[in-house]
Amino acid sequence: MEESAATLRELGLDPLMVDATVARQREMGTLGKHEKVRATPKDGRAAMLDAISAVAKDRH
Repeated sequence: MEESAATLRELGLDPLMVDATVARQREMGTLGKHEKVRATPKDGRAAMLDAISAVAKDRH
């Protein structure tokens, strides 16, 4: 994605959506490293999403 943003900049375009995607992917990567989230894979998707939401709320 960062390469896509660089390409758009080289073409003279403002990569607003690409930059937002990069930021979101980084945020999700950081949240995914949290102990609460890492403990949930065997508990299913709903538990993982709940853990991600809880960790995200704690950060903001």
